[in-house]
Amino acid sequence: MKFIFKTLFLFAILSSQFVFASNAIWLPLNSAQVEATLAADFNVTSSSSWSFDLSQMTNLLNTAGNNPNYAISISLPYPDGSFHSYKIWESSIMESGLAAKFPQIKTYSGYDISNPAAVLKLDINPINFHAMVFDGVRTFMINPRNRNNASVYASFFKKDLIRTYQQQMHCEVGQTNMGLVTNGSPINVGSGLPALNTTAQRTNGTVHKKYRLALACTYEYACAVTGSTTPTQAPVLAAMVTSVNRVNGVYENEFGVTLTLINNTNLLIYLTSADPYTNNNGSTMLGQNQTTVTTTIGSANYDIGHVFSTGGGGIASLGCVCGSVKAQGVTGSPSPVGDAYDIDYVAHEMGHQFGCNHTFNSNNGSCSGNRNNTTAYEPLSGTTIMAYAGICSPDDIQLHSDPYFHAASLVEASKFITTGSGTCYTTATPTNPTPSTVPSILATYNIPFKTPFELTAPIATDPDHQAMTYCWEAWNLGNFGTAWTTAYTTGPNFRSFNPDTSRTRVFPMPSRVVRNTASPNYLGEKLPEVARKITAKLTVRDINNGIG
Repeated sequence: MKFIFKTLFLFAILSSQFVFASNAIWLPLNSAQVEATLAADFNVTSSSSWSFDLSQMTNLLNTAGNNPNYAISISLPYPDGSFHSYKIWESSIMESGLAAKFPQIKTYSGYDISNPAAVLKLDINPINFHAMVFDGVRTFMINPRNRNNASVYASFFKKDLIRTYQQQMHCEVGQTNMGLVTNGSPINVGSGLPALNTTAQRTNGTVHKKYRLALACTYEYACAVTGSTTPTQAPVLAAMVTSVNRVNGVYENEFGVTLTLINNTNLLIYLTSADPYTNNNGSTMLGQNQTTVTTTIGSANYDIGHVFSTGGGGIASLGCVCGSVKAQGVTGSPSPVGDAYDIDYVAHEMGHQFGCNHTFNSNNGSCSGNRNNTTAYEPLSGTTIMAYAGICSPDDIQLHSDPYFHAASLVEASKFITTGSGTCYTTATPTNPTPSTVPSILATYNIPFKTPFELTAPIATDPDHQAMTYCWEAWNLGNFGTAWTTAYTTGPNFRSFNPDTSRTRVFPMPSRVVRNTASPNYLGEKLPEVARKITAKLTVRDINNGIG
């Protein structure tokens, strides 16, 4: 993607034939009755329920080509029961040889016709269908309610997912894996990331980058995602494709990176207990996966390796993509499906492999011992992918990670991919050759403490983008290990919020200002009650055909 840092009446006109087809594919159901009669594979506070015709959706998607310029239109149910219209095209995440072996497993990309900043990822196979729309604060998913029933689906917002005990996970990159970090390519040393000034801009490349992913799985994972002790390859691969497709939805938008499953992925799917992995020991699995993938696939035939398990932990070598330990990445969970697994954990662990450190500032719960001094820009347990959302009580702001990277992570990944060790990618289409332009921003404002304030970005320009989003984030390090207070003179006081099309952010959020509850600890925002310096970083993301 191209991101830039700075310091401080559309209707989709659908044919009657298309409307009829959409109505035939999706029929509304009474959610209360569905919940009473069909157990769900996930916990959610609110959703809309739908009867789904997999055969008709398959036929419709088979009419889509792989050129965004000739995308087809489809309609998908929103969590509130309405329908939104999308432009979609096929975007295979399998190399041609693997796609030929499993022709009924397909993936698609797209965007909301009324809001091109809302990026869509679909996957479909003979068993089920999944959709995820990355739309800032309204990110939502469409999943089968139960893997044993392919005809009943739920549409729900990410924010309404409830984390279960089985979905708790601990990442070990900053603790037991510290010695292994030196085998990769550490990104940051010293006191922090690059200093900011009034005119500096950092642009993250102009090309769409592809990395070959060698993804393996343990026998326990295969059993978990199929619900069978005698799993077969196709359903297991379908589950892996769902996870990678959703991770790509983030990586394409944030890094301009697509992960493509290699031709011989089927050789890394283990269907018996005689697999080469110690499923419940992530640290041991790092070396096992490096040996297994290199021996089975050949070091020259992949750029990044990873293994899925049910072990309940994640671990990865930092900045190892393209290097000698490029297969040292593990993501395990007793429930290795859904958003909590794909975004909170898989995207997080692979983020380490692309050079990203942790960004939270807490030292409680699972955060204890895992904070990274030079990138701890998020208060408490944080909210972005490289933070620890929901697993560092009492310092949790929210239950799940939002599907984007903090500016600190973008700086690290950009450096690793463009000038570090991660340059073994191939260039893909589409590219985005013209960097966005953002006018200069006034360097310093003097604001009375205990006073809400807002920052408005100048209008960014880019002749070849469809959509542009803005994200203001506080950029302050310090105060680790002390209670989070309004008396901080250093350190993070304000959480990150999802990028959106608005150029303005109010500190703290407007609802707290209106209700005069800005000063208490609320959802990761505190107005300082003492004089201090607050630095803000602006990230502008330009999006074209779903690629940032």
